[in-house]
Amino acid sequence: MKLGKSITRVARYAQGGLALAIALSTLTDKGLSSLLIEREPDPENGEGAEKIKTISLRPDAGVTIHRLEFEDDQAYYSDATQFGNNTYPKHAIGYKFAGKTRALDAFSKVADLTRTTHICKTRMGDYVIVGADNGLRNEKNDSGSGTAPGDFNGFDMVISGAESRKAELLTKEQFEGLLAQVDAAAAAPGA
Repeated sequence: MKLGKSITRVARYAQGGLALAIALSTLTDKGLSSLLIEREPDPENGEGAEKIKTISLRPDAGVTIHRLEFEDDQAYYSDATQFGNNTYPKHAIGYKFAGKTRALDAFSKVADLTRTTHICKTRMGDYVIVGADNGLRNEKNDSGSGTAPGDFNGFDMVISGAESRKAELLTKEQFEGLLAQVDAAAAAPGA
């Protein structure tokens, strides 16, 4: 009998949701993966388990990037196993954006037409990549003004897709390295 890894949870308030997400096209304009990911064995999590060793944006790749920060808006990710004839992980990202802006409208259209990968920072300070292998597509993309003062006004989106592995954790250093690359790409001439 093999004993699995012991799980200990420190008692603390677990605030849900995302603080920041970087949404980028899963494939470049040349049809290549927009992220360069190198994995290594992760024996702590069992035989055959892997973890991300290095991750970076493909240089000069023609990748569409949207940086989404959340204060009042609501955002989450989920990672569920779908059972049936084919069992697979289903990744999903949900966004509720208050109001309408040109930037949100542009992101909404990109998510409708393109497979996207989302690199997220949770409000608890965890870092995760969602939709890395196959990308996610809009499952729901509603927007409107509402009719009464208390009605929702803005975008309500769910972006999901089948993946080959569960959503993977990143280290703080990996996340900050990607964030620096995203900021540099946004500041580049012609961006």
